[in-house]
Amino acid sequence: CVKAQIPNASSAELGWYGDVMFRAWRTSSGADLLTLESWVFGDLLDCAVLTADVKVAAKALQVLDAALHKHKLASSGIGKAVDETLHRLYEPVVFGSATAANASVRLNACRVMVSSFPLRVLDDADADAQILQQQLHAMAKLMADGCPQVRAEACRGCARMLEKFWELLPARVVGVLVGRIADDLSADAASPLVRSAALEGLKVLLGQPLAHAVLGRAIGSVGVALGDASRGVRRACVDLVVAARQIRGMPDIATDVQLLESLATDPDEHVRRKVGELLRTQLLRPDKLSDLLRRQPGAAVELLRGIGFDAARELLLDEVGEDVVVKVDGSVEAWLRKDAPQAQPLSC
Repeated sequence: CVKAQIPNASSAELGWYGDVMFRAWRTSSGADLLTLESWVFGDLLDCAVLTADVKVAAKALQVLDAALHKHKLASSGIGKAVDETLHRLYEPVVFGSATAANASVRLNACRVMVSSFPLRVLDDADADAQILQQQLHAMAKLMADGCPQVRAEACRGCARMLEKFWELLPARVVGVLVGRIADDLSADAASPLVRSAALEGLKVLLGQPLAHAVLGRAIGSVGVALGDASRGVRRACVDLVVAARQIRGMPDIATDVQLLESLATDPDEHVRRKVGELLRTQLLRPDKLSDLLRRQPGAAVELLRGIGFDAARELLLDEVGEDVVVKVDGSVEAWLRKDAPQAQPLSC
C-alpha cells in the first residue's frame, strides 16, 4: 500500500508514486476509474488534509502534486480532465477543512488549496467564477487566522498564487490581497514568523512584471522592518530591498539613511553583507566616502571591510587623504590596525 510507505519515502519516491498513479488514472475508465479516484486519490487527499502529523500530510500532498496538480495545465484534454477530477474530489473537503477547529487541519487545507489552485468548473462560467471567488475568500480568511503558522503559510501561498495567476484574478481582489500582505501581515505584531513570511511573499511577487505597478504603491513602508527585533524579519527585509532595487522604476523600500543605520548597527552578518553589497558601489567614492567617514564611521568600516584591507587602505589614504582619516572616530583607524596583515616570522 502506497499510503503506508509515505511517511518514510524520499521526495523522489513520492514523485514516482504520483507518476504511476497518473498513468493508471489516465488509462482507466468506468468502475476502475471511480475506484481509483475515490479510494486512492480521495484517501490521499484525506491524508494530506486531515492527518495530524504535518510532515506526513506534506508528503501526501507531494504525491498528489505529481499525480494530478502538475498536469492541470497539460494540453490534449488531460488538463481539463484533471480539473474536473480535482473539482469533484476537492470541493467537498478543502473548503470545510479551511475553517476547521484544528489549526493543523487548517494549515494542511491551505497548502492543498495553494497547490491545486485554481479549482475550475470549465463548462459553467458562473460556477467557475463562483468557485474562484470562494478560493480567494478562503485564502483571505486564512491570512487572518488566529494561528501564526497558518497566517504565515497562507501569506506565502497567496503570494505564489498571485505571482503565477495574476492575469486570471480580478484586479480589485488582487489589490486587496497585496494590501493585506504589505500593510497588515508585514507589520503583524504577534508573530515574527508572519512578518518574515509577508516580506518573502512580496519578494516572490516582484517576479511577476504585471504586479510591479501595484507593488510600487503598496510596499513603500515595509523598510521599517530593517529595524525589527527578529533576525529572520531583518534578513527577509534586506533580501526584498535588494530585489526591488534591481527593478527599474520600483520605488525605494528603504532610504539610504535606514540602510546605513542597519549597516552600522545590525548584529547579523548576513544583513550587513547584503546592505554593504548594495551600497558599496554607490558610496565608496572619494566624494561620498569623506562625508560618510565623518557622519557614520561605523557604516564606513563595514563598507571598507567588504573590499579587503589593502584596497581599503589605498582608498582611505591615497584617495580620501590621511588628514580626513585621523580626524574622524577612532573606529576606522582601529579597524585598519586590527585587520592589517601581520608579518610572518621567517622560517629557517
